[in-house]
Amino acid sequence: MDIIHPPVLTRRCLLQAAGATALAVALPGAGPGAEAPPPPVPAGAHLAARPGTVSWSGDLVVVGATLAGLAVALAAAGEGRRVLLLADGPVLGEELCAAWDGRVPTGWLADLLAAEVGPHGGVRDGWFDPCIAALAWDRLVERQGVAVLLCVTALRPHRGPGGVLAGVEFAGKGGRQLAAAPAVVDATPGAAFAAAMCGRAAPRATACLRRIHLHGVAVNDLVARPESPCPGIAPALEIQPGLWPDEAVVGFRLAGVLPAGAALGARSHHLAVALARSLHRQHPACARARLVDIAPVCALEHPDAEPLPALAGTGLEVAAGRVALLAARPAAVACAARALAGGGLPLPAQDPVGAALDGGELAPDPAYDDRPATLAALPLRVHPPAEVVVAGCGTGGSFAALAAAQEGARVAVLDMHGIPGGIGTASRVNSYYMGVKAGMRPLIDERAAAMRDDLGRTGDWHPSAKADVLLDALEQAGVQVETGLRLFGVVREGARVTGVLAAGADGAHLFPCQVAVDGTGDGDLAAAAGARWMRGRASDGVPLFYSLNASVVRNGEVARHGTFGWTDPTDAREYTRAHLEGRAALWRQGPFTPAKHFCTLAPLLGIRQSRSIAGEATVTAADFLAGRVWDDAVCMASANFDVAGDFALEGTFIRHWVVAFGLFKHQVAGQIPYRSLLPAGIEGVLMACRAYSAEPDLQYLARMQSDMQQLGEAAGTAAALAVRSGCAPAGVDRAALRERLRLRELLPAAPVAPAPDRPAAELLAALAGGGAGAGLAMLRLADGGRTDPPDWGAFLAAAPGDEARFRAAVVAALRREPYPALMAELRAVADARSDGPLLGERSSPRWVVAAYALALARDEGVAGRIAGLLALPDLSAADMKAHRTATSTELMLLRALGAAGGPAAAAALRAHLAAIEARPASVERDILALAALRELRALDPATDPAPAQARRGHPRLLLRRQARLLSGQL
Repeated sequence: MDIIHPPVLTRRCLLQAAGATALAVALPGAGPGAEAPPPPVPAGAHLAARPGTVSWSGDLVVVGATLAGLAVALAAAGEGRRVLLLADGPVLGEELCAAWDGRVPTGWLADLLAAEVGPHGGVRDGWFDPCIAALAWDRLVERQGVAVLLCVTALRPHRGPGGVLAGVEFAGKGGRQLAAAPAVVDATPGAAFAAAMCGRAAPRATACLRRIHLHGVAVNDLVARPESPCPGIAPALEIQPGLWPDEAVVGFRLAGVLPAGAALGARSHHLAVALARSLHRQHPACARARLVDIAPVCALEHPDAEPLPALAGTGLEVAAGRVALLAARPAAVACAARALAGGGLPLPAQDPVGAALDGGELAPDPAYDDRPATLAALPLRVHPPAEVVVAGCGTGGSFAALAAAQEGARVAVLDMHGIPGGIGTASRVNSYYMGVKAGMRPLIDERAAAMRDDLGRTGDWHPSAKADVLLDALEQAGVQVETGLRLFGVVREGARVTGVLAAGADGAHLFPCQVAVDGTGDGDLAAAAGARWMRGRASDGVPLFYSLNASVVRNGEVARHGTFGWTDPTDAREYTRAHLEGRAALWRQGPFTPAKHFCTLAPLLGIRQSRSIAGEATVTAADFLAGRVWDDAVCMASANFDVAGDFALEGTFIRHWVVAFGLFKHQVAGQIPYRSLLPAGIEGVLMACRAYSAEPDLQYLARMQSDMQQLGEAAGTAAALAVRSGCAPAGVDRAALRERLRLRELLPAAPVAPAPDRPAAELLAALAGGGAGAGLAMLRLADGGRTDPPDWGAFLAAAPGDEARFRAAVVAALRREPYPALMAELRAVADARSDGPLLGERSSPRWVVAAYALALARDEGVAGRIAGLLALPDLSAADMKAHRTATSTELMLLRALGAAGGPAAAAALRAHLAAIEARPASVERDILALAALRELRALDPATDPAPAQARRGHPRLLLRRQARLLSGQL
């Protein structure tokens, strides 16, 4: 069938199209033999019982990280109880730290918080700073021994024998798991958890208040005239003076009837942006105002919850009487005691109805050795079918949903957060780090930039402005946006995905679809569907550093400040640890002052890398370096190989690219093929995030926001084409798809190889120039398959300078050509610890590069030379000077011993491993010990794995996995 295209269909008219029908004419219908869409899912359905695991066991589970939930958890723990607090969001104390109500009712909990934040400057005249309070709650629960799980959704109570309460079933990044306890306290807003248990809907909110944080405000003048200048907002504004000069938190109530669900969050966000702009333009007190942020959570007012007599005597208690719980500790103790004493009677029955569906789900990590249990049959709330369901409305998912709707499909997009945009909005990473400018990106950016004068200049865009633009675009395109939902699985018919499973405050949801698009960032949907995947780098599965960003004000402009560390975002416990660790790093920067403080915290971690799904094609770094042209290319990616972590532990290519060639900052571009968006062996799924099929080395480059937006737009376009063609995504006509992408101004140009090969003599001459040119020449010269190998004698006869001579020596070592004069050059640099200019950004100190090169050349005596360097007392000094992690030099020298090989290197590794083990306990010591053991076992497989076995229960999942791999237990 011929495809009829509109004559002028640019990205601008695509984005401005008011709904899907404007573009339906451009897509083909189903032809003869086309695959029929999946049969409809029945209105009543459930998931069958299946094996599960218990991730925590104790006395009491508190559901909801509200102030009431904190009060009960802290009070019960103070009485010696083992308590777990399940938090739907990333922070504790939601009213204060997520909805930004700085007034905590007076009483024991406020006193406890004040004592913690007071020395850090976090309270004044009874008003608490939400950001500092969020850091303080973490310390308080840790000190009291309360276990915490963040970013998990409590699904339902768990029944033991006889239907008696036995804990809580929750869903998180590791899928559905159980928290075992005989007592549960519901501290959710409106007692939604307990109401769902009794088959009741949570009471609708009667009022909604949302707050914005402004900087550069004449607070006294604003308080004197607290009227709203913005339609849709109740006239009176709530003014909370900030703890710091020229800052204020301004709250507003929505006028009229409140919308439900995601529409409430979208409407209040639009009004928050409009209010900030109106105040800046119209209110004299706000002439210099800059919008720092919008509270991530609306403050909702609920009517008093109706009594739930069916729960009496079951051990499921509602944390009623919030003021009393916060005012007096005995009231909180009594609430926990009632739950602990009330068990024994069975919970109300919830028999599954309708058909039992075949589901694939995310699963917790086996390295935890969790106790097995059974997950009972799970009722589902079945939604009307959408043609395309996008899981995740982040960087790529939001663009995928937009594109699919603009191309004529009925689209639903699911996300946990209240705003779209992911890394660029909720993570506050509001700037482009390289990437290609194409597709819808320019117009989205143009619209966000139009608000900068009113909201403030903050990087390439204001996060709240970009979220506002995306919300508006999704609404105009007719996308069904569902927030507050956490993906945990899919429904399948054989290998074909026919629906997406998500957990919400009101239970489990099923969204039937013809095509499912994975915009989760971590490949959660594809993994749940059974796709094969790998995590992180090849050597040990560790991904790149994550960031937790906080907003700060510098020189009158809003900026961001980040903390960094390792985490595995595909696991609920590890994801919680990352939040807590990042906030602990921010806390250590206190006490805070007007000149040094944080304004708000990003509600979403900035994750750089996690899963990579095995696709029908896998893109490699070699493809980019060779300038490979794909016949099904859908977009382009362009950046440097941005290794955010210890490059010493990376694979050979990245290690040489950064350390030996000094090419960290060199930009490379290449094409992404459509086949890399198709999970191998899975039908009906498209990837629209950084988890597409790429080898780890390439993921460091081809993961930037700009390029993931393109990837999402291409996936959404393909999803709509599959729907209209009546086929699975793998059956989409590639020529038709590429024509659609051409009309969207997305189709990539042919890439250019970064370093065209030249004769060896010319490459040797380029070594003297330094910079990327010299590094690329080293790359080509190091290729052992050259037909014209370097003439080292002629090179040295030309009396090259020190820079060219050193680079040539490194190349000779990489080629395993131990030319005597060049090896002598490397020995002299290593022995003298010569610390000349780095070969490039993030390269190791020159003497470390020399030692590593000697090891690659298997130079005589190199193991003893490196052992002597490892014995030096100040190895980390050069690292900290170059802004690397303190262990980078030591790790590189351990790598060098592994490369040197032989008995002497093995002996040196054993000796240094023993020295590492003698150091005080720390995460750095564990990283180094496992790295040394990995190199040692590669040389001598019979090496005693005792250092790994001692760490098989390490509290950090990434190190636990490494320890088990090295001890042969995983």
